[in-house]
Amino acid sequence: MKLTARAEYGCVAILELAARYESQQCVPVREIADRHAIPAPFLMHILLQLKAVGLVESTRGSAGGYRLTRTPKEISLWDVLSSLELTEPPSDHELTADTHDSVLAAVRAAWVKVHRKQRELLLQTNMQQLLEDSRISVEPMYHI
Repeated sequence: MKLTARAEYGCVAILELAARYESQQCVPVREIADRHAIPAPFLMHILLQLKAVGLVESTRGSAGGYRLTRTPKEISLWDVLSSLELTEPPSDHELTADTHDSVLAAVRAAWVKVHRKQRELLLQTNMQQLLEDSRISVEPMYHI
């Protein structure tokens, strides 16, 4: 699976909002864009997609911006990625339709298994976990 810029930036934006979830602070698009070198118009479009599926909400005005609608623990990586671009793998019926070649059928069946495992892992990974991982990874490995 290859992540596009849209998917990557969407995850970054959600993690930025997750970091401020407890305070319920709205985060301006420009702040996220500047901090992560993301083109602000592109990020705005991504956040509008995430808003349309109910993952974020926005507030207008000088103290406006975006915030999460659910706790970081309740938002899976699948929620974010599927909202932006991932599609479901073909169904078992689609795989067997017009397939009289047993080798092709085996390859297609393996591909479905890969997609299912991928989806399962993405569903099990939540934003709270990723937020904690990001904090751990920036700490020094050695204390002197």
